[in-house]
Amino acid sequence: MISPPHGASPSRCSQYAEAFRVSPSGIPLGKTVLRLTHLPSSSNATGQSRFTLEIPLSSITRERRRVRKPLGIKSYGSIPHLPGSRLGPGDHKCHEGQERIATVKTRDRHDEIIVLEKLDGSNVAIARVNGVIFALTRAGYIASTSPYEQHHHFEKWVMRQQQRFFEILKDGERLNGEWLMQAHGTRYKLPHEPFVAFDLMTGAERMPYDEVLERINRAEIVTPHLLHRGAALSTDNAMRLLNVYGFHGALDPVEGAVWRVERNELIHPNRSERRRIVDFLVKYVRPDKIDGVYLPEVSGNDPVFNWEPPRGRGKENT
Repeated sequence: MISPPHGASPSRCSQYAEAFRVSPSGIPLGKTVLRLTHLPSSSNATGQSRFTLEIPLSSITRERRRVRKPLGIKSYGSIPHLPGSRLGPGDHKCHEGQERIATVKTRDRHDEIIVLEKLDGSNVAIARVNGVIFALTRAGYIASTSPYEQHHHFEKWVMRQQQRFFEILKDGERLNGEWLMQAHGTRYKLPHEPFVAFDLMTGAERMPYDEVLERINRAEIVTPHLLHRGAALSTDNAMRLLNVYGFHGALDPVEGAVWRVERNELIHPNRSERRRIVDFLVKYVRPDKIDGVYLPEVSGNDPVFNWEPPRGRGKENT
């Protein structure tokens, strides 16, 4: 954060305060430099002089954007769809090679397929940046800046129990998950708290499944139900394992599943050492799924809540 010149009180640098109340772009029309003038106090002007400090507005713009988007990137991207999966706006299909590995036959014994129930809520994240815990939307913005009420409740839920996330997140890491407070296309009678974590990431790199579990189990964070682990699994078999309502209290047919393809990759081609990586993810959404059917902007009705925030003080974790 840019600070006023030493000795310049906020009242004497009103232009400085105003600079942080400009348009969302952060740039006042027609201006490239902010000039701050320090005026000596009329009550005690001894040893004080008038001076002007010029600050490039581009630096203020960058700071505003950084504060609004702490990671500087989206919190989460999109997962490609398997054949037969219902595509939404902006969605795309996976490569046929990925489909084969995930659902027909793995490449070799070093592949492992992990299939998890896909939940239907709002994609959010909890990040630790420079020693501070942030609640973020999928786009990477601070949740309290969202126009949607559910994201404001998400930030309150996170902030009231920050210690849980300090215990599991290292600086620069984020915990991605589904915020199930409000029904989108599936209603839930939740048997657990409204946040379900499915990834722990640093930048674009995903942490392997077992490491994620080891880390978040310390804080008793809920994860999507594990449907299968091992060889390739077809979409038909995955949906049979899900049955109709899945394992998280769904009151409507569940959305689908996510295939997590992990691999023990050679560290060096001339050595036998390997390391565990998340190679890729693919997903399947049932063809008759309708997105956001319970959202007011789609239904025209009042919002439907799967979880009501507890009233009064205390830990919002149930």
